[in-house]
Amino acid sequence: MTTEPAVGPLMIRAPGYLALCAGVLLTLLLVSVGAFLDPALDGTRDPDWMFWIWASALTALLVRAPFVGLLIADDRVVRRGWLRTWTYRAADVKSVRSRPYSGYLNRYVSESRIFRMLKVKLADGRVVEIPEVTGRIRTTKHRVAVAQTRLDRGL
Repeated sequence: MTTEPAVGPLMIRAPGYLALCAGVLLTLLLVSVGAFLDPALDGTRDPDWMFWIWASALTALLVRAPFVGLLIADDRVVRRGWLRTWTYRAADVKSVRSRPYSGYLNRYVSESRIFRMLKVKLADGRVVEIPEVTGRIRTTKHRVAVAQTRLDRGL
């Protein structure tokens, strides 16, 4: 009797996108800390509680960064965004494709010609765009193939 080796969950991420977003967040946090600690601004800055809320929000987003992406587990597909997590049944996912990126990182342009993101079509007809998994055309096509293979095998 042969058994297939257990395959764990598959996490699909976009390291470049995550590094860019985390870099922007870290820069904002460092500038904020520098302004908070600057003795020359002692009498002119806002109350301290505003800094702590701002710094806490930036730190929380930085801590969330390693978990952002698309997780394909045994019976579910989990989209982990920067602020929210969405869960779909794996059986409800009809297809995984790519489409031109259109999000916060390319403002004033409807769709990017260089970067693509994942698009998941569900059985009920909904289309879910996943900008958290963004990359160049070739890497995104590879991510699509990996995700579709995993979903087709039902692992």
